[in-house]
Amino acid sequence: MRIPVTLFAVLFAFQANAQSENKISVAGRAWGSVENVSTTGAPGTTPNTLPRFRVTNDASFLRVRGDMKLSDDLAVWGQIEAQFSFDGAAAPFDSGRNTGAGFTSKTFGTISAGRWDSPYKLAAIRLDPWGDTGILSYANILGQLPAGSLGNQYDARLTNNVQYWTPVISGFQLRAAVEVNEDRNANINPSVFSLSATYDGPVYLEAAYETRKDCYAGATAQAAPACAGSALATHGRDWGLRLGAGINVKQTHSEIGAVYEHLESEGDFTAVPFERTLKRDAYYASIVQGLMGDAHQVVGAIGFASKASGNFLATNDKTDAMFYTLAYRYNFNKDLFVYAGFTQIRNGLNAGYRFGASGLGGNATNPVGANYNGWVLGTRYLF
Repeated sequence: MRIPVTLFAVLFAFQANAQSENKISVAGRAWGSVENVSTTGAPGTTPNTLPRFRVTNDASFLRVRGDMKLSDDLAVWGQIEAQFSFDGAAAPFDSGRNTGAGFTSKTFGTISAGRWDSPYKLAAIRLDPWGDTGILSYANILGQLPAGSLGNQYDARLTNNVQYWTPVISGFQLRAAVEVNEDRNANINPSVFSLSATYDGPVYLEAAYETRKDCYAGATAQAAPACAGSALATHGRDWGLRLGAGINVKQTHSEIGAVYEHLESEGDFTAVPFERTLKRDAYYASIVQGLMGDAHQVVGAIGFASKASGNFLATNDKTDAMFYTLAYRYNFNKDLFVYAGFTQIRNGLNAGYRFGASGLGGNATNPVGANYNGWVLGTRYLF
């Protein structure tokens, strides 16, 4: 009986040790707002959207994550992150967010597979005081093309993707992601490649690039790209470049950020001209200014999209747009703040920029050439 008892003791000790190295964590975010949105100045006979109140879920989520240490250098992890909605727009849990599994090494970095925010999105997100969320965020200008009114297309959460992140070395980190061609059919063979480089030191610097073949994100870009063709046609290539910088001046309680973005789409057509392009540049700057500390803050931002170039649109005239926002934010602590603010997008006659990915929402249309106006009162709680 000695041998079986000894083996049982060894197995029990191993299991107890494994359990002690296995950590399960639950966290989440509740972020919601009451908004009043409308449009003014719609061109010609296009009707304006009358002012309307709405309750908006600003990307609230519940996250369950497991981490297990395999050695002093290596750990394995898995994460499920589900968005929950409280505004009546969908079921309580209506979409998947950052969900996947991977290995992390202090020496070699992290490799993962699943559904995750693109490096292009993650590189610049800290330069937006609203974290690329809600009608005050830079998604009102960045990530959008002036054609139509589809909203932000580039701050995407990639599905069917594999990512690699290097370790952070003296503040520097590289991230790369590939979305594989699971959506391939007889007409398209889509793929996405996203790459970023960041430096987090006395200043924050970022450069990000993303290219898509036959895989424009569609109207639900921020949820996940729907690979059904490029922005201009079934076959084509879309790509974007972002460069950004930010600084936090603790002595004056100031945070300043700036982003430049270039977007370009190329589509293949069966009629002349056979190859058509659409290009635009955009600029964004923000400031968070504390009032005698970090509890009370004034948050301001301005964005500008230049008029389009290329031969896709009937005219590139008046395809530019301006965006600005002004808000007051009160921080109870690092996990909870409340805020009130106003934002407006001023579209040129032929420009179709709108609020983020959802626009005006509900049964409202998103008219081209109109000004989009939004008042918001909201709160964010991390738990």
